Amino acid sequence: MKLPITAIIVTYHSDAVLAQCIASLTNVEEIIVTNNGGTTTPEGVTFLHNRKNLGFGRAINRAVGKVKTPYVLLINPDAMMQPGALETLYQTAQHYPEAAILSPLLEDHKGRARSAWRIGHFEPRALKTKQDIAGVFCVGHIAAAVWLISLENLKKIGLFDKRIFLFFEDDDLSLRFRNAGLCTIIEPAARAIHLQGKSSPKSARSIFIKNFHYVSSELYVTHKHCGKKAAFRVWLRSLNNNFFRLFSALLRLDRFAALAALARLSAAAIYIKLIFSNTSTPQGAVAQLDRASVS
Repeated sequence: MKLPITAIIVTYHSDAVLAQCIASLTNVEEIIVTNNGGTTTPEGVTFLHNRKNLGFGRAINRAVGKVKTPYVLLINPDAMMQPGALETLYQTAQHYPEAAILSPLLEDHKGRARSAWRIGHFEPRALKTKQDIAGVFCVGHIAAAVWLISLENLKKIGLFDKRIFLFFEDDDLSLRFRNAGLCTIIEPAARAIHLQGKSSPKSARSIFIKNFHYVSSELYVTHKHCGKKAAFRVWLRSLNNNFFRLFSALLRLDRFAALAALARLSAAAIYIKLIFSNTSTPQGAVAQLDRASVS
């Protein structure tokens, strides 16, 4: 029996993992693959080829316009639903209409707990799940590796912020859900495997892009929801941490780690110049930052 759910998968050179993700979604009404580049068209799905890399949130927004079911499953290409997990998530959604986001318990391929959540937003450390959790529980935020969302709630809130290319778009959306009186819950009776970091192959370009946007998005979302002072504190922390990481990577002759630290420092330098000079809003700054990035 098909569930009234459309799965949306954002891909970018994801051939190595996409087939097993799709194979785990046999009971959804439709699967939409929104491709940011480099992924072969799979059979039996609706395939949207984006003319350029739209990033995560923008690619999802494009796919949402094609959805006809009342629920959407956002799932990373390196994630796989375990047997019965989607049925359990769907049943839990019926019991908790105030839940805007439902996530299964995430595990690695050996069955070890992978899920990490934060009680509130903008906390430096995430808490990891244990295997003996008794039942459904509410969290401030969990990363969008596997999310079941009501389409009505998603459209009511306004979809993903198109100004965020990658990272922290899930923080922004879940904050907007919370401000609307809705919550995020984890259903530990539902399990999914998340390989984490395997959605696309590792390369110097991808490392630079990911790390650049990690910092720029964190600064933007912090500025958007908490103001300039909070964003400035994040900037100081990022500057301090990544100068140390760059120095350490150079001593170890680790070129990938050095590139990651350099990308983060570059994003911090550009963003702080925009925010605290002639750009008064985070929206204006991130628009300029997007043009400065390598994406």
